[in-house]
Amino acid sequence: VTHGWSNLFCHLVAAVVADVLEIPRYQEALDHLGNLGSIHKLQKRIKNLRRSGSAYWICAFSVNQHCGICHTPPPLDSTGIPIIACRCCELKHLQGAACEMNKFDDMMAFLAARVPGFYQVVAVDVGFVLFSRAWCVAELIQANRSGMHQVLKVHSHEGMQEKQSQLALLDVSLCEASRPEDKAEIMAKIDDIPAFNVQVRKLLLDEQNGLLTVCLRRANGFIGGLGELVAGAILMFV
Repeated sequence: VTHGWSNLFCHLVAAVVADVLEIPRYQEALDHLGNLGSIHKLQKRIKNLRRSGSAYWICAFSVNQHCGICHTPPPLDSTGIPIIACRCCELKHLQGAACEMNKFDDMMAFLAARVPGFYQVVAVDVGFVLFSRAWCVAELIQANRSGMHQVLKVHSHEGMQEKQSQLALLDVSLCEASRPEDKAEIMAKIDDIPAFNVQVRKLLLDEQNGLLTVCLRRANGFIGGLGELVAGAILMFV
């Protein structure tokens, strides 16, 4: 699951549930997660779909945070609550072979080659901040290069339409990373930045198979002006 750390945790969970239920928007799942009775109904629906055994790789759980950044967290979480730094004595690995935070693209390529049916779920936050994060953009391209199936899960259809013009101008060189060395490592792997930008924008906005285009079609059926909107966006970067 590709997600931004600024996203709300409940939205991340809702996006995963939406994928299990095979619905493009996670707002519907989110509406049920705050009520125990509704959660039981979701569990029953998932069981009926025979998806209760589905496994998802999420870095927040799969990466040992105590070997990396637990001692230097951001001052606030995504809801504005102060984060207390961890005082554990675990040895930190911020670079090199033992570092677990700089190999997401390699991990995806490895699992795509080894795990049948492995695919990418992109849990897009309401503000589309995910597309300004260097690792998230790198993961999008790696999944595409590995021939993985990719699906976007967005909060609502309205959010997607508002951000189309922003995505049409996406520039990886302007993306950010929590650690400067991470961005430097990602940029070092890109031979041609303008060509890379075109590839990312086309991956998202292609009027036939773009990830955003497909998500829009699934969310609301075919929208009469969709092709024109996306085609206009594509003209901005071709």
